[in-house]
Amino acid sequence: MTPPPFVNIRGFSDDYKVGPGDLLELQAIGREDLKYDLRVSNSGEISFPMLGLIPVGDLSSFDIEAEVAKRLREKGLVEWPEVMVYVKEYQAKPVYVSGAVVNPGEFVMSQDLTVIDAILLAGGLKPTAADEALLYRRGAKK
Repeated sequence: MTPPPFVNIRGFSDDYKVGPGDLLELQAIGREDLKYDLRVSNSGEISFPMLGLIPVGDLSSFDIEAEVAKRLREKGLVEWPEVMVYVKEYQAKPVYVSGAVVNPGEFVMSQDLTVIDAILLAGGLKPTAADEALLYRRGAKK
């Protein structure tokens, strides 16, 4: 038997690393009985029924998909598992907005944010703001 034609394609946000407090929706494609909303524990793990504890802290959704699929296959639960992971709530990652905004500071991501969303969380731009901006993005720690 050959695997299904479904293939994961990495999207624009594949670099987001999940962390404690994030709520993940996991589903094995074609298996409604294998769909769960799981919160990442303080130790960076999820408790997946039939698979036990799975360390997911600092993994991307694509890495988690691969790990859950591997475990489903190893346990003999699904022959060719295709797993989708969606971050429903972002709790672990603060963003910092500074500069010519009304309320600069730290904001906790509770959803997927764009730069414009973060500026709006900070109250928007001040009337004296320039027409250029600098985006600083901290690199991942290795």
